[in-house]
Amino acid sequence: MNNFFALKVYRLFVSIGRHKKEWFILPLFFVYVQTSVGQFFTVPLPPPTTNQARLTATQSLSLPFWDDFSSGKLNPQLWQNTGGTSINNGMTLTAPTQFVATFDGLKADGKPYDFSNALAQGATDTLLSQVIDLAQYAPSDSLYLSFFWQNRSLGDTPETTDSLCVQFYTSGGIWQTVWRAQGNTAAVNFQQAFIRVQAKNLYLHRNFQFRIIAFGRQSGLFDVWHIDYVYLAAQRSQANAFYQDLALRQNLSPLLRSYRAMPLRQILANPSKTLADSIKTDVTNLFNNNNFFDYHFTITDLRKKTLLQQAFVQAKAIAATTSNTIAASPLAHPLSIANQLTGDSTRLEVKVALVTNDEQRLKQNDTLKSVVVLSDYYAYDDGTAEAGAYLGKGFGRVAVQFINQKSDVVSGVRLHLLPAVSNIEGNPISIQVMSNAQGKPDKVLRSLYTKINYASIKDGFVEYTFAPVAVSDTFYVGYLQYTDYDPVVIGLDKDSPASVNKCFYTLSTTWENLASVQNNATFKAATGSLMIRPVMGGSVTEVILGNENPTDNEALVVYPNPTTGMIYWNNSLLKSVEISDMLGQTLLKTTIVQPELDLQNFNSGIYLLKLSDEHHTFVRKIKVIK
Repeated sequence: MNNFFALKVYRLFVSIGRHKKEWFILPLFFVYVQTSVGQFFTVPLPPPTTNQARLTATQSLSLPFWDDFSSGKLNPQLWQNTGGTSINNGMTLTAPTQFVATFDGLKADGKPYDFSNALAQGATDTLLSQVIDLAQYAPSDSLYLSFFWQNRSLGDTPETTDSLCVQFYTSGGIWQTVWRAQGNTAAVNFQQAFIRVQAKNLYLHRNFQFRIIAFGRQSGLFDVWHIDYVYLAAQRSQANAFYQDLALRQNLSPLLRSYRAMPLRQILANPSKTLADSIKTDVTNLFNNNNFFDYHFTITDLRKKTLLQQAFVQAKAIAATTSNTIAASPLAHPLSIANQLTGDSTRLEVKVALVTNDEQRLKQNDTLKSVVVLSDYYAYDDGTAEAGAYLGKGFGRVAVQFINQKSDVVSGVRLHLLPAVSNIEGNPISIQVMSNAQGKPDKVLRSLYTKINYASIKDGFVEYTFAPVAVSDTFYVGYLQYTDYDPVVIGLDKDSPASVNKCFYTLSTTWENLASVQNNATFKAATGSLMIRPVMGGSVTEVILGNENPTDNEALVVYPNPTTGMIYWNNSLLKSVEISDMLGQTLLKTTIVQPELDLQNFNSGIYLLKLSDEHHTFVRKIKVIK
């Protein structure tokens, strides 16, 4: 992705925004739009080198070579695990079958290939086959490598200078490019590529390999490509573009009405309101003839290994080269499921299995599963980030709404913070729990001043814990961002768009709902679920319900600001004081008797003042001038 100009424009917009308070949402690239509120951005989320080392397989493969990634992971018998591609079922909507291999600018551990240069360009993810013995074949055997490919979908769109390439390993030990798709080619739907493998002296040898490699931006989840249904075999032609294969495709719709995960005790408090009426997915027919199929549907309690519900549907018709939505059995009696659930937590497996006449190797895409966690947290997201979202202005706040079926306790927050563009690990952040007022965040019930950490795995969460705080029906969790530049990038699950009206932001005292942002010809509002999860449970000694009034965060005043030395604040209960610079380095930590502090020994500059009592922590930005 060629973002040299785009990033410069982005920096300019941030600078302008400090004065004009522009509001931005950028789903996959940097775009400008002005309103009277503020700024919010989204960024795309995943590279090896062209000289990547070639590993030797213990045993060569024989044809046919086929994989549609429906196992949900890279098959080590077919592929060498060296290239950083992610196998997922959330980044696309129209793949031929369930699960695809996605190429982007993130390594296998979720970190950018280049975290030191936001504009770095080059080779990114690679998908490398094991060694395949082609020595017995001649050009007349008509070998073809085919696969379906698409760019963007729910990810970032590659640009003109970006590309996806296929390379063959020659008998002379050279990787030779044999196919290329340029980034400016828009692939709304998956397209099928056919590549002839016929040069006897170059490719038809004992140690043949092929690799698919992407080229683009290396500093985050940019320039996204998807691959599915890879097939290499003899006696093929480009006219043979159909496969006698029925396959499940899209993820199962959620078992829960509003969430992807929630505490079991909250379900049991109101099963009919929390469990969905039905579960859906779709079936694709990759053949050019009409077909029929049966399917099984089950819900299983994995903790007790008991079957909670099952159904069998017969003789569903599907036309040639089409897809059909199927209801994976309506949940006519959610109470019958809830009555079988006991304990504090469990995991439910929802499964749909087709009954088809597909040949055995094609049956792996006939079964689709999802696991629903009923434990100690709420989640709107499915655990996979297709993009990232961030505020483009310091001291902005983000919050997500959650609704209990009965009063509960919040003891922590899990965030999926994306490493993208620049490394902000160690920078300050405040995690906040808020009450509700007329459908928007209100009072701060708990605030934790802490530092940013990245998870050690791709799509991982970092948990921030604090003293448990009680909440009633509606509450909010979120964070306060301190700096204009190097903003906090939170994971955005675009495959779960239903909760966008639960997401809020503010740059002052007025909260705005993300669903209220309007689209226009050059601007598309962010849709999806911010990957913020409240952790529930624990005991509290201080009971603060959502309709009570704790110490008012907005009422805290620190003055004078700017200051030449002395500062004062209007809450004598705040006796613990900490001062840090804008990089988060602590410069002073002490306790005081009177609500005042002398900063005469501090140099001119901007500092973060953290004031706290035993239960609350408030942070203010102060300016010292000499």
